[in-house]
Amino acid sequence: MYEGRYLVIGPPGTGKTHWLKVQAEQIAQKYQDSMLVNWQHPVMVCSLTRAAAAEVAARVVLEKGAVGTLHSHCYAGIGRPRLINREHVAEWNAQSSFELSLHDFPSPPKKNNDDDTSAVETRANASNPMSWEEAGPQGSAKNGRAIFQSAERLRHMRVDEDQWPPMVKDFHLAWKDFKQEHELIDFTDMIERAVLQCSVAPGNPWVILVDEAQDLSKLERDLILKWGDKAGAVMLVGDPLQTLYAFRGSDPYFFKDETVPDEKRKVLSQSYRVPKQVLEASRHWVSRFLPDFPQPEYKPKEVFGDVYEGNVRIGDFNYREPDMLTEEVEAILKNDPNETVMIQATCAYMLFKLTKDLKSWGIPFSNPWRKAHGGWNPLRYEQSGTPRRLADMMSVCSDAPKLAPWTYVQIGEFAKSLAARGVFHKGQKKHCIHLAKEYAAHPEATPQEYEISDWFSDDSFLKKAWMGECTEKEFAYWWFEHRSKSTKPAFAEFCVKIVERMGSDGLRNPPRVFIGTIHSFKGAEADHVYVFPDLPPVAFEAWKRQAGSEYEEVVRAFYVAMTRSKEKLTICKAASIKCAPVRRTVGEYVNAQGGGAGVS
Repeated sequence: MYEGRYLVIGPPGTGKTHWLKVQAEQIAQKYQDSMLVNWQHPVMVCSLTRAAAAEVAARVVLEKGAVGTLHSHCYAGIGRPRLINREHVAEWNAQSSFELSLHDFPSPPKKNNDDDTSAVETRANASNPMSWEEAGPQGSAKNGRAIFQSAERLRHMRVDEDQWPPMVKDFHLAWKDFKQEHELIDFTDMIERAVLQCSVAPGNPWVILVDEAQDLSKLERDLILKWGDKAGAVMLVGDPLQTLYAFRGSDPYFFKDETVPDEKRKVLSQSYRVPKQVLEASRHWVSRFLPDFPQPEYKPKEVFGDVYEGNVRIGDFNYREPDMLTEEVEAILKNDPNETVMIQATCAYMLFKLTKDLKSWGIPFSNPWRKAHGGWNPLRYEQSGTPRRLADMMSVCSDAPKLAPWTYVQIGEFAKSLAARGVFHKGQKKHCIHLAKEYAAHPEATPQEYEISDWFSDDSFLKKAWMGECTEKEFAYWWFEHRSKSTKPAFAEFCVKIVERMGSDGLRNPPRVFIGTIHSFKGAEADHVYVFPDLPPVAFEAWKRQAGSEYEEVVRAFYVAMTRSKEKLTICKAASIKCAPVRRTVGEYVNAQGGGAGVS
């Protein structure tokens, strides 16, 4: 039977989500077999992010509402009050000197729907105070947003308001008055109210499973432990070495809690991701700069029963001159159609030149773990997005990888991205769009030749394309010249360059190059991982102190970055003196291997 508090450490790639799935299933079965009466439900699973909660939910079948983000559980527990959204923030901005960013808040709920549950679920981490990953080259965020983030951080750390800086306190008092006047709550209110109002977890579960527990703020941790006292047991699952939110009160030393006996502790000891050399290099890094931090022991990845060595090397690429890196990425993509590449930096501004370079080369990229970031997801690979529409229409081209006739739905969707003049007969663009809706239930239905003649202008290129008398490049060039005004030139040019380099499959298939900050890639992995060692000013100042929670977080951040690798890790060159000595330290490991780990 389960009782009390359990601590489970899951190092990188050790199957933490699978372990959670198995535990949830076993708990549910034991609950049913034991016929317990003190608790209404067997288990509640919660995580800090929607992505992590969704991953668990996809793997285990439990009662509705049993799996979710901590915010969604709290929102249900406090009665689902109205959540502040962008319309309210716009009203706040009109009357306050502390201007806030609308993008930090959810969109208003759809018409005739006053329930904000979907907004809570899609923006579960919106209340996370800003880390240095969002800082600029000159420092942190400015104006009202920085003040708002400071207030959020202090709320999560449960610092008494009397100790707050005067300006932050003034903002917070005005913000509270605004919310009270409009009967609204923000994301942190959900946790604060649950602490006060919910003596037991929603649904009164027997066991509470908490994913990514190392990143719980003090506020969130206090709530979980309060709920755990009333539940039969609480299992806290995470990895203290992957704590990246100490600035908001996360405590990597929480897993050292000596009140938890050894029999209620567990380390998932087999990685299914991290090769031997990557594991050893990352441990060498931590040992050098956090020598007293307890590192959990775990085994590297195995392939057919043998330890997989992997590869660690020192590269000459830097974020200010990414041409050589872009060239190497292209070579990787050409050499193996299945290999993935991940490029990480501590801060978003360090990736600007790289993304510009990738676009100029026609190399598609994305960040599936941070879909809301438009700069890292320029193509938006949804089923109905412009790149997919363009790729689908190329199925009639003479060099298409798989020939297929156009359908009513494809033509209607593609018509949205085209100008009407010179392409369609009068009124036929709207007609094609209407037909797409009409045939939505029959997506395979194809038009007749006479319909093509009725829709498109007599000299329209699309009539020639319909007959298969063009290549994919020719089709892309034509689309670029005849696209609608709503399609920006830079975006259209990127699409065309992708077709030039990769054909329509480059638009159709998800990208194999991932771009983002270290924070954005928690839980992610790729075959080839590149890490820039540069630091923004706020993190560099923390590094120079060589002590304290912010310094330790820099060390842990690069540990997280390195352990995303499934095969090969490259530590890049710093672009300035404002960096952590990752290159030198990992270079020590490489040299100790006799250079066999790979140096370039």
